[in-house]
Amino acid sequence: MCPPFFQGLGDPFRMPEESSPRRTPQNVPYQDLPHLVNADGQYLFCRYWKPAGPPKGLVFVSHGAGEHCGRYDELAQMLVGLQLLVFAHDHEEEFLSECLWVAGMPE
Repeated sequence: MCPPFFQGLGDPFRMPEESSPRRTPQNVPYQDLPHLVNADGQYLFCRYWKPAGPPKGLVFVSHGAGEHCGRYDELAQMLVGLQLLVFAHDHEEEFLSECLWVAGMPE
């Protein structure tokens, strides 16, 4: 069962466009990674840390410039211990997310 804040959104952990041929800047197919597609059509790598039981809330972690969401694993694990669902993504042009030029968009 989905937490109340996800109801009506289908399966919140299903990755979009599963047959996508798009690849990360490191040449990993996005179909093999959790990702989302932003309004500009760029693929952004994302992570979910899920508590064992029903979550009490949702926390979005936003990394700083030149970082990636994996750096916040320790924080996410602590929050999961408080029964919170934690979500983060790599911003555009960071680590496993697309750059504008990778997505074929004008510079």
